[in-house]
Amino acid sequence: MALDSAPFLFIFLPVLVLLFHACCGRASSLAVALLPLASVIYCALIDPRTLPLLSAMILLNYSLVQAILRTPAGATVRAVLTTIGLIISLAPLVLYKLDGGDGFGLMRPDGAGSQHLVPLGLAFYSLQQITYLIDAQKNTTLKLSFVRHLAWSSLFCQLPAGPIAPYSTMAPQYADLGKSRPAALDTLKGLSLVLFGLLKKTLIAVPLGHMITPLYRSAETGSIHSIDAFTAMWGFMLELYFNFSAFSDIAIGLALCFGLRLPVNFNSPLQARDLGDYVARWHMSMMHFVRSYVFVPVFRLLAHYLNSRMSLSLWAAATIISFSVMGAWHSLSFTMIAVWVIWACGLVGFQICRSSRIYKRKPQEKSILGRFFKVFNIVFLLFMMSVTATWYRADSFDGFSTIVSGLFGFSPSTSMIISAPRLMFFLAPITLLTLAFPNTMQIFGLISGKPSLLMRALTWRPNRSWGLLTGIAGAIFLLMILSSGAEQGDFIYARF
Repeated sequence: MALDSAPFLFIFLPVLVLLFHACCGRASSLAVALLPLASVIYCALIDPRTLPLLSAMILLNYSLVQAILRTPAGATVRAVLTTIGLIISLAPLVLYKLDGGDGFGLMRPDGAGSQHLVPLGLAFYSLQQITYLIDAQKNTTLKLSFVRHLAWSSLFCQLPAGPIAPYSTMAPQYADLGKSRPAALDTLKGLSLVLFGLLKKTLIAVPLGHMITPLYRSAETGSIHSIDAFTAMWGFMLELYFNFSAFSDIAIGLALCFGLRLPVNFNSPLQARDLGDYVARWHMSMMHFVRSYVFVPVFRLLAHYLNSRMSLSLWAAATIISFSVMGAWHSLSFTMIAVWVIWACGLVGFQICRSSRIYKRKPQEKSILGRFFKVFNIVFLLFMMSVTATWYRADSFDGFSTIVSGLFGFSPSTSMIISAPRLMFFLAPITLLTLAFPNTMQIFGLISGKPSLLMRALTWRPNRSWGLLTGIAGAIFLLMILSSGAEQGDFIYARF
């Protein structure tokens, strides 16, 4: 029962939302209890392995934090208990990741890769439990009852692939959960966001996945046409973005139906101007976790034991360590971690260049040379991100190298696959939509966008125009989900 399945959308979700709204204000404890109960049903139907893992992790960490809070701050026993909690949270993930192979095929949408052996959402709720271990000690006023803690730890729409919602951010919201009925405007906005997330996946991500699969199969034979190589790389980059951001839209929209505001996960990362900007826009909840719970502690630790005046060197070391952790989160293979270390070195080099005199002497952006450098930076960034995405999607290193070398005509060329021209025609409007238009978070007012006529025209409002558009979108999705042979496909990050 995936989040985009008919049973979930037309039975599970309406019943849960109606019951929750009916209980709010009158029986707030019952309203809150409905969410963990819904999570149990959801996990039991989609991946029963998740239930014992998640339950044990929640119970053990909750008990540990209660014990930690009874010990004096700075006591050795507190540090020991925190370490035990970190081990409990990370051990299952590490054990499953050790069987992740060499890192290739992690994002195959057909579910055939070894990464799909990982229980649903394990990589996400493991990190969320770590935020509880740390945040509950920093601010002892952030206390939730056990039922409310269960609701935060196991929110069903967030389990498969986030967003990662830190305890410090969400605890105040869960403390008030169910005490009053969620605003009708938030519920309406949430349902609309769910619908457009579903369409984003069904109309863009899934068709892209079907179209590029033959191209990656062709690459495994050792030869590929240069146009096929380009469409395979850029096509999967777009599929990955729309698939993952579609899930985030659905999760955030569902949470709004219960009066909860989850962190935003994407802010048009493919519109980034440089690597630093891209890092700040892609998988934002993960980047926030790494910055708050890895980078900052590592930086402070290095500053404590080394020369604190070497701020740039300490920042560079903490950045490389943080990116290594993100690489290991994806896969514990040496090659995968090495890829992320290379990206970290690139980010460090970029930041050093930005602070140098040479960068400050660069041509003005309005000059011809300045515009050239701006466009070159964007194109090069998109190319490198597409290469990295191809690394995840290719089934082997041979397939990956065939696509990259084929892009420049260095691999044995074959005749272009028949579907490639249709795919390129399909990619053109999607590329324009990705690079030039506001994203769904901006359209629905969850983050601010650049003031423009286009932004004002597309901003969601509870009026007739948006009602008509939502109705048409709903009809399109209903026809697609009910049509014979309609395949919804998997959420790529749901098995991380």
